[in-house]
Amino acid sequence: RNLNASRTMSAPATQIAADARKLKKAQARQTRVVGEASELPRASAGKLSLLEQVKVDKATADDYLRRCAALDQWLDSVQLKRSSVTDLMMGLLEYLDHLLLQGHELGD
Repeated sequence: RNLNASRTMSAPATQIAADARKLKKAQARQTRVVGEASELPRASAGKLSLLEQVKVDKATADDYLRRCAALDQWLDSVQLKRSSVTDLMMGLLEYLDHLLLQGHELGD
């Protein structure tokens, strides 16, 4: 009986310790990106959002930025406007068609 009581007592202590670790990580992350937060707008200015910065690893972020740059270059080369979300979406669809016609795989 006493053994069972100590097991149930350790579960809340374990949870408290886990919560403390999460809080410490969150505080470190906030400290790391707090200077970035004042640089708004971010995503609409072509920068990674704060969430992307914190959660996306460098290789994925580099690949994402490379693909965005390629899309921008192509839109410029064919003189497609992107002054609205609709224009950008239509341009993206045209770009994807272009890539498929160039022989890129669907997963590229």
